[in-house]
Amino acid sequence: MTIAIDLRPMLSEGGIATYTRFISRALADSNDARTVFFLNAWSSCIRARIQNTCAVADTRAFFSIPSKLFNASLMAVHRPRIDSLIESRIGEQADILFMPNIHYTSYSSRAKLVVTVHDLTYEICPEAFTFKERLWHNTVRPKKLLLRADHIIAVSECTKRDLVAIYQIPEERITVCPLGVDPVYRSVEPLLERETYGLPKKYIFAQCADQSRKNIQLLVDGYVLLLREGKVNSCTLLLSGASKIMPQWLARMVRAHNLHGRVVYRSRIPANEMRAVYSYAELFVYPSVYEGFGLPPLEAASCGAPVVASACTSILEIAGDFAVLVNPFDVRALAEGISSLLTDQELRERCIENGKRIASMYTWERSAREHLAVFASVRSL
Repeated sequence: MTIAIDLRPMLSEGGIATYTRFISRALADSNDARTVFFLNAWSSCIRARIQNTCAVADTRAFFSIPSKLFNASLMAVHRPRIDSLIESRIGEQADILFMPNIHYTSYSSRAKLVVTVHDLTYEICPEAFTFKERLWHNTVRPKKLLLRADHIIAVSECTKRDLVAIYQIPEERITVCPLGVDPVYRSVEPLLERETYGLPKKYIFAQCADQSRKNIQLLVDGYVLLLREGKVNSCTLLLSGASKIMPQWLARMVRAHNLHGRVVYRSRIPANEMRAVYSYAELFVYPSVYEGFGLPPLEAASCGAPVVASACTSILEIAGDFAVLVNPFDVRALAEGISSLLTDQELRERCIENGKRIASMYTWERSAREHLAVFASVRSL
């Protein structure tokens, strides 16, 4: 079986790029299929970066058509056929064309298409996207693409339910394949001293994003509430995000509540250092109001950090058996969840033990096996 994997999601950064990288590696490492990597990128530097961060596939079908021209052609005249481009390089028709995310595409009737859907945030929380991002989704036309696909992989039962409810896709055309946790978070290599990483002595950790659905504003409000009650006086709130500097909305909250020195912002923490950040944290907080999967609670649990998380969407599905779950719209509930993990040692130990056990089940090797089962089933249609 020959699987052609579309690497275009790796042209940007974020969780979907991480998924594409890890599932591509795991599929390439399996002995059950031949893998072909497809990529179109004008920049040779970008092609080299992606080539260096991926596994070694049997074949690479890399092209250098200007991206805007390529996408416009796919959208307007449905050319070139991506499966035909790949065939021109490898000399045969791939059995499966696998798209790790929705994207502009066109393919012949001979191709069997499998698409992964991570979430339907762009339908449920459109306000979380910029005008440019909403325009991209509108022109990609996800519903039309997914209705044409031979099969869909959803990363969670929550995403599957959303696909059925919002796009009316039959359940039998969707298979849930959970993601895996980066092995670096399960490493037994000893960490350096806390001071080496520039970490506060005691801190509550959360990942910060500009999207309102991540709900970090509520976390800051909950932290302020706990400060006023004297319950977190020795704990800094450490936030990490993609922005090089503290986002403006967060800076305004810090000024308004006089949190200078109390709230600390770190930019773009790499995975090998993130392991230390998770491991040394008093706890990790994930107050998001909508996720398609939610890897960070599993990453934190792998590192032995107790977790407070929202009792909603896929978070409930993924973290429900090891996290302290709270209402993501109730600041008092969030504050009490944080306080309980800071003060109740028995609860902490139980959450840490359950978290490590459950997180260990989420591996990319298992995810790859489940993906391969889908591909084999689609190939036999």
